[in-house]
Amino acid sequence: MSNVVPVSVFLEQLDGQSAKLDSLLQGQCGLATYLYAIEREIAKSLPVDPDRLYTRRDAANHFSVSIRTIDRWIRSRRLGAVRKGRSVRILGRSLKQVDRERSRPPVEVLVL
Repeated sequence: MSNVVPVSVFLEQLDGQSAKLDSLLQGQCGLATYLYAIEREIAKSLPVDPDRLYTRRDAANHFSVSIRTIDRWIRSRRLGAVRKGRSVRILGRSLKQVDRERSRPPVEVLVL
């Protein structure tokens, strides 16, 4: 399976987000910083494939959290992951599950 996204699809996904990217990059310098910010924004907007294995960095970019947070979620079994040798991969279906958990509306408490 290829991770290559056609340019037309890429541009459609970025439509309307250029102002957001510009605001992220104000005050930042260097091509690497610019490319990393673009990578993070794209990762958040792409759909998650439940049958794919993702790196810890991919998961961190998807949720806009640090890699240490992803490690904590794996240790607490909030995220399902597999280890092959020294590398850790996160299950796509586990990312989708956490997405659903994080998108739930907050519970309203009625005080009498």
